[in-house]
Amino acid sequence: MKHQIQRYKFKEEAKIGFEIVDLGEVYTRHKALMTVPHRADFYHILLIEGGASRHFVDFQELSLEPFTLLFINKDAVHHFEHTECIKGKAIVFLDSFFCHNEHDARFLQSSVCFNNFRAISKLKISEGCQGLKDYFGMMLQAFRNPSEPHHAPYLRNLLHNYLILSERFLRQQDDFEQLPSGIDMDYTTAFREILNEHFKTQKNVGFYAAAINITENRLYHATQRILGKSPKQVINERLVLEAKRLLVHSGKPVKEICFELGFDEPSNFNQFFKKYAQVTPSNFRKNEMP
Repeated sequence: MKHQIQRYKFKEEAKIGFEIVDLGEVYTRHKALMTVPHRADFYHILLIEGGASRHFVDFQELSLEPFTLLFINKDAVHHFEHTECIKGKAIVFLDSFFCHNEHDARFLQSSVCFNNFRAISKLKISEGCQGLKDYFGMMLQAFRNPSEPHHAPYLRNLLHNYLILSERFLRQQDDFEQLPSGIDMDYTTAFREILNEHFKTQKNVGFYAAAINITENRLYHATQRILGKSPKQVINERLVLEAKRLLVHSGKPVKEICFELGFDEPSNFNQFFKKYAQVTPSNFRKNEMP
């Protein structure tokens, strides 16, 4: 019997909202939790040094070779595969740690580390990534010395630089798909951020255009240029993703999922889901269940 997708919150004792943990130790203690689909209210940067070979993020299977960085956005549904051991480190942090002003928030929302519109960001660390290794070493040393003056601001500054450098290396990878920068990207990023908060109750393009103070036509132009999709397509895809999460990772009846996602009638939800997933909700659940 499937249960509700587990949501893991940040450790209360980690008061600043930032931690660096040993993945092997955490996996040994919490294997049962880490190998079932879950989501968290914080960001993950996983440095895989060995052991794990696959990670699953929102129905995407990602291969993890040794010395791979994997960036996982908050609220993504993900889990490790079952394996004997994992070697590596994880940087985890909250919005409240990183975002002390509007500039910080915009940076985090637009960084391709966590907001790559085409794929989950994964970086193979090579000899040319020495700067990343240096910054990680400084972060680890600073994290282990919380009594030092300006502890949290210093860590935040190091993390900010670590993400900037990671993005530079991600953009140099052969599989990276460059998207246009500028105002269209800003509008698209803002739209997706607001969509993640309101998609269950707001399905009208006009709501999102008004929220970022532009016209529906202007929003349409932005998402078409950046994503090759209309705002309505983006809204529908977000609904389908959440429906898939709930169908596969929870034991909720289809009718309950229908109402949770803001549909008035199960028949409307069934028609909507089949149109975009090419299969009924019940059959999708049956086909995807292990």
